[in-house]
Amino acid sequence: MDQVERLGWLWNFTNLYIRDFFSTLPASRTMICRLEDLLSGQKNVQALFSFCGGGMPEFEKVRNIQDRPVNQLWIDPDEPPNMKKNPAFPAFPDWSAEHKRQLGVLAGETARFYGYEI
Repeated sequence: MDQVERLGWLWNFTNLYIRDFFSTLPASRTMICRLEDLLSGQKNVQALFSFCGGGMPEFEKVRNIQDRPVNQLWIDPDEPPNMKKNPAFPAFPDWSAEHKRQLGVLAGETARFYGYEI
């Protein structure tokens, strides 16, 4: 598999597993909470804390966490060959049309379930 196929397969498999697990629970016991939604303001964070039954922390503390970088690429010298990361690989908006097509084939249905467009 090339880099796009590996990324697409892993993302799809992980999120299908989550979706399938959700299907075993009552809707009132599930909440889809995407990382980018949590990082985009206070409303989604409040919804998550409310769902969990906890009190909302001070917004300044939440904002400090939201401002931290996420998904920073870390390359371990002992990574197995099938897990090698490519630090020069572009972010999704910069992928070629062919790479986006490949991802759509691998994960399009699951992506739509979670509200993503490829």
